[in-house]
Amino acid sequence: MNPLSGLLSRTVLSNLESLSWCGPELLVLAGMLAVLLWDLFRGRAGSAETAVVSLLFLAAAMVATAVRWAGGFPGDGLLLFQGMMAADGLASFFKLVCLLAAFVAVLFTLRYDEYAGRSMGEFHTLLLGAALGMCLMGSATNFLMFYLALELVSYLSYPLVGYIKSDHRASEASLKYVLYGSISSGVMVFGLSLLYGVTGTFSLTEFARLLSNPLYLQPALLVGLLLVLVGMGYKIAAVPFHFWCPDVYEGASTPVTAFLSVGPKAAGFALLSRFIFEGLLAGGRGAGLLGWENIAAFLAVVTMTLGNLVAVQQSSVKRMLAYSSIAHAGYMLMVFAVPGEKSAFALMFYLAVYLFMNLGAFLVVIALRGKAENEESLEAFRGLGYRFPWLAVWMGVFLLSLTGLPPTAGFIGKLYLFAALIDRHLYWLAIVGVLNSVVSLYYYVRVLKVMFLNQPEPRVVLQPVGADVRRDRIDPYHMALIWILGVPTLVLGLFWSPLASLVQAAVKGIF
Repeated sequence: MNPLSGLLSRTVLSNLESLSWCGPELLVLAGMLAVLLWDLFRGRAGSAETAVVSLLFLAAAMVATAVRWAGGFPGDGLLLFQGMMAADGLASFFKLVCLLAAFVAVLFTLRYDEYAGRSMGEFHTLLLGAALGMCLMGSATNFLMFYLALELVSYLSYPLVGYIKSDHRASEASLKYVLYGSISSGVMVFGLSLLYGVTGTFSLTEFARLLSNPLYLQPALLVGLLLVLVGMGYKIAAVPFHFWCPDVYEGASTPVTAFLSVGPKAAGFALLSRFIFEGLLAGGRGAGLLGWENIAAFLAVVTMTLGNLVAVQQSSVKRMLAYSSIAHAGYMLMVFAVPGEKSAFALMFYLAVYLFMNLGAFLVVIALRGKAENEESLEAFRGLGYRFPWLAVWMGVFLLSLTGLPPTAGFIGKLYLFAALIDRHLYWLAIVGVLNSVVSLYYYVRVLKVMFLNQPEPRVVLQPVGADVRRDRIDPYHMALIWILGVPTLVLGLFWSPLASLVQAAVKGIF
């Protein structure tokens, strides 16, 4: 047989075998096609139905991920498609987080006034596509896949932000997102080209091996590494690559903002974790070569400090939560200053609990639509404890969890973050993290003060056209979702062992 034909046959068979490990990705892709076809035949009449179809496929993808994870992986993991992707516990964990974020975002859109009467097929297709890209980001082990997966998420997120074309703020936010995203992508791909030029490989495993060879330690390699980190820093909104975040979060519709604050951020940290733990540091010399621990510590300090200090000045709760998400990126960046098993565990545990408390806080903003003249402002929360007691209580739970106070899940998450630093004797960074948490307590408690200590102002607020809930009560659908997100935020602060066991199982694939 022709050697070339034999090679092609083996490659095809290997790819088909790899495809059998990609059930979640295939289900999300099938969901995209199903939503497009459903929307083609049903149009605006099927907007709610496309959401249900999206939920079914996302749920199926989560179940497939959990089943595959429970079944185990060969050794510490399996490389797919000639080393382009990995099937391991780390990939499965981040897939579950990202798919759950997309699932909740779809739930948010079901009763959102600005989407009423619109054809939502394209929206849900874009959201599913972004979820597919996030799954690929969690599995990527090749520089080409790094870039392609990140760009898939980015290119589908741009139109999500500006989906409501009649909203000028959304259009402006989408344009800013495109401009900043294009620049960061160009910087990252230039960095990847430098890494390839020096090492001659796109494989993360081979890259880690070559870093141990002094022949490859060239200035071009340093520049390439820094440029790649710039691209990843943009995706997680780390300072000084955060400029897009507040404007995009404020301009986008709240369901999209909630999704962007959790899903792509988690995927960005998955990509960064692969690059740092399995690439830069796995070779044994990467940390000393770049001084990565010092860079990570510096980025963590400036990110959390700027995020918290600017959040203090915000009068818009939605914009405050945007700067809060920047600060939380800083908290999570701290673990990269002390790379190791405990650090990876702390990062992944914190991302899991962050999903519930951050999405819950944004959901309260959604639930207040039509209950005040400007539902995103701090004034909209005035006297909320008197008007809607349970809504105010759950908002308090979410904010206290974001602060990191017991008995919430956020407290356990931050405890693991600081413990990882203390375990490696990086006391000064732990102290900076605690002081930043104290600063964040100010602007979170300010919302609590307005909700419970300020009397509501007597005024009549007109309900938006097309709304189907009265001004004097919260939509039961939103209230049910708030309970679904609020209960884990409390329960995981008291009984966190099951989640910790899952995270520990995922970490074993790295170390």
